Amino acid sequence: RQWCPTGTANESDLIILGFLPPRTNTTSNSSNGTTSASPADISAAKFEFSDEVGLPISGLILDYARGGFYYDIPIRSTTPEDAQEKLAALQRVGFIDDISTRFVEVSFYVYNPALDLFLANRHFFEVPIGGTWKPLYRHVPFSVFTPSVGVTRLVFEFIFVVVVVGFIVMFVWEGVQEAKSKRLISFLVNGWNLIEMTNLTMFVITFVLRWVWMAHSAGIPLGTLLQTTTHSNKLTETEYFYDLQGIFTAVNTVLTFLKLLKYVRLNSRLNILTRTLSVTMRSLLGVLVLFVWAVLGFAITAHSLYGNNIFQFSTIGYSYISLLRMAMGEGDYNALSQEQRAATLFFYWSYQILCQFILLNFLVAVISAGFASVSAMQSSVPLDKSILKVFQDAKYEVLPKTLRQKLLLLRHRRTQSGIIKETVEILMDKRKAMVEEDEAERDDYDSIEDVTMNKDDLVGLVPESVKEFVNSAFVDEIWKDLAWEHHHLLLGAKGQDTIHKEHVISEEVGKALRPLVLAMPAVDKIRMSLEQQFAQLEPFAASILGSREGGDLNNDGNNTPPPQ
Repeated sequence: RQWCPTGTANESDLIILGFLPPRTNTTSNSSNGTTSASPADISAAKFEFSDEVGLPISGLILDYARGGFYYDIPIRSTTPEDAQEKLAALQRVGFIDDISTRFVEVSFYVYNPALDLFLANRHFFEVPIGGTWKPLYRHVPFSVFTPSVGVTRLVFEFIFVVVVVGFIVMFVWEGVQEAKSKRLISFLVNGWNLIEMTNLTMFVITFVLRWVWMAHSAGIPLGTLLQTTTHSNKLTETEYFYDLQGIFTAVNTVLTFLKLLKYVRLNSRLNILTRTLSVTMRSLLGVLVLFVWAVLGFAITAHSLYGNNIFQFSTIGYSYISLLRMAMGEGDYNALSQEQRAATLFFYWSYQILCQFILLNFLVAVISAGFASVSAMQSSVPLDKSILKVFQDAKYEVLPKTLRQKLLLLRHRRTQSGIIKETVEILMDKRKAMVEEDEAERDDYDSIEDVTMNKDDLVGLVPESVKEFVNSAFVDEIWKDLAWEHHHLLLGAKGQDTIHKEHVISEEVGKALRPLVLAMPAVDKIRMSLEQQFAQLEPFAASILGSREGGDLNNDGNNTPPPQ
């Protein structure tokens, strides 16, 4: 495909050279654009324009739309020598030249029957302003949907669609509830909700592309396509929509895994990333804006200095990408110095010092400071206790009384999470009412940080409309979770260093007392032995003492001791 700035090639600015499946009739036919297979007849060919061939392509310089002039070379009935002669003849008649041609595409399809897979082979040749040819290529494997894919796969896709529709309904329902509370704007601009909305939108687009791909596949006669020489444009369209759904699926996979970070915030060990980003968000955005602005200025400068001779700086966009790669250590100083020796010395080192040494290290410093502050406030919950807490929570969720309560709430269009959310909102409103208005606007609640709350207060915060659905077991479970979180929050407030020191002291005291603890069984054994001996000697001692008292009485009051 080529771009013709002079308006040549029958007043069209696009030309397509296609290696497509052969046609049965290779005689000259100006109505459908086919020509004779003989190179001698190509000089008399009239290349018809069609907007149904090819695909939109992004070159290194420009983007090229679908359609253009094309010529078919039957690869099944043509030897390599004949193909080269046809290409030479096309060049002689001006289909391809060295003046107006800017983009040429050579494409063909192959089919693997063992894998039931097509492969689109597309080779591009683009001419930038400098005049050289830039070769590009792209190989796209794709399949054609047939009813033989299996019932299991179709059932799985149907279940997946139903699950996504369920998530969409839940998201819309949450948005409606927030709109009723006049918080729709804050709901939509929330970062996690933006990721959720983008994720669901991408799912919908992917499903639509997949259904369109299935519809185009239904119009392809696979039984006769491989046996005929007629090229079907539906095969190109099927490739296009199959490739598009693959791109959207890849992007959506990243969004889905990012969305999982929303749920790891509930774990104090796994939420370290999200907490660090939330703490450093404002400083991080400021440094990023400065970095982007500085690199943009250097990109414009690089395009002015090297854009005429170095392709990586031929446009401002390419210059920006090249400078980002240079910040990662991929710059070629010698290539730049050959073009502008004196200017490169100033440009290269000023960019390295400002953008790489200063701004990039600022980003690292901001993230490191945020990570340090979050780590200092994080309580070190032992792993065994965390795992035990998870199993206890899971056990509570599957108890018969818990399941009965959930079913009761669902029957009245309520959920436990919704009740907790409403209770928290009432608690937040009560907290705002306890401070001055300006303090509430600043989220400054230091004046009431010593105010405590008991379980009766929690019960009083439950909305009146749902109190009939809340039993004591549910309140007890929520209160235990609050106590758990409060306890480890206090540990975190003490600081990680303090907790570590206490842990070290406890270990050292344990080491010092360990020999005594280990000796306790022997001490207990000696004590038991002494008690047994005492029990045996006690009657004998008592008899001796009794005989002494009797001897004293027989001496008529004399204090003479009895004979030994």
